Amino acid sequence: MNPNHSKANFIKFNRIVSAGTATISLLFVGISSPTLPAYAFAGDCSSIDPNRAGPINVKTVLKVDLNGREIQLRTGFLQDVSPPQQFGWARMENNQNGDDIWMDFSEDGGRTWKQCGPWSRQYSEAVPTSRDRNRVFRACGTVSINIFSRSEVKCTTWF
Repeated sequence: MNPNHSKANFIKFNRIVSAGTATISLLFVGISSPTLPAYAFAGDCSSIDPNRAGPINVKTVLKVDLNGREIQLRTGFLQDVSPPQQFGWARMENNQNGDDIWMDFSEDGGRTWKQCGPWSRQYSEAVPTSRDRNRVFRACGTVSINIFSRSEVKCTTWF
């Protein structure tokens, strides 16, 4: 048996196995699921009720319509926080029983995010804003169509 012939077959076999492994890896990468939000830990969300923290200079900065309800992203200064600082929160105008509202926030410009909520009430908890361009927020919600179904999720753009 020629030793060079066995070595050539071994190298050829390794190339075929490597190419096959690379193809299978690419297939799995191609069918991976989209990035899903991470649910925020209790410490990530402020647990500050914006309606009870003395909000001033409140502005609706973004809004989107969902089945007759308006999902809003709001900002304002909360006086009962020491020192007073600006926060952001989500609000649903014309909300009804079974509707949910929450706020997503991101530290990397919206590539990944954490979800604070959902809450079955008119507004979410408030989260401190920042001058950092990578810290962004959006308001999201879903509404009850009837007792058996819900609408799609709808969010404002990132702010």
